[in-house]
Amino acid sequence: MVLVVAIGGLAIANLVQFDPADVKEELRRRVEEYRLLPEAEVLKRDAFLEDLLANESYREHAKAQFRDVERLHSRVHEAAGLELEAQKVVPPFLRQCRDLSHLSAEEIRRLHDESRSHLVNYGMTRQGPPLREAQGRLKAVLEKQDRIEPKEILELQKAVLTACKGGRFVEAADLIKAFRTRPQSTDYAKQLRDLEEMVSRMSAAAVKPR
Repeated sequence: MVLVVAIGGLAIANLVQFDPADVKEELRRRVEEYRLLPEAEVLKRDAFLEDLLANESYREHAKAQFRDVERLHSRVHEAAGLELEAQKVVPPFLRQCRDLSHLSAEEIRRLHDESRSHLVNYGMTRQGPPLREAQGRLKAVLEKQDRIEPKEILELQKAVLTACKGGRFVEAADLIKAFRTRPQSTDYAKQLRDLEEMVSRMSAAAVKPR
């Protein structure tokens, strides 16, 4: 009987000593710790907040602060999910970009287009910097491949004239059309218009009755 009374008295003493304000203060300190974590460390921030949300004492005795933690977590958790997705998707792509020397122009362009898509999706994650570095290298290779030397427009003019003299006007037009697909062909817009007009004149002259 004495033992039961003693245990009961101890429980009452503990209850009297408990102060919800202590729980609120503890949660406040933990939230301050959270705010010290770098914003880029979204996975650590997400795990930290989930640990706070798992504490039933916080939920019961610090309701207002707990709701603030829930709101913080809803934003961070989405970013953490994107970070995890980026960790799965981006590294395999970056491995494809390690050595560009053996890739065809078509493959380079495909990777460049893919890099743009990945940057839209994951540019704000920790995979953003290596993605931008890879895109820069791809762009440099593309620009080198797409560069049009002055001698190439001269070669085109010669080929178009040869085709026209042979009566192959469709072939001549196709040569110009193919040249226009090159990104830097706009630098030679006037020369290309002159060629098209020449093909049109020679084609019209060829069908006139003699």
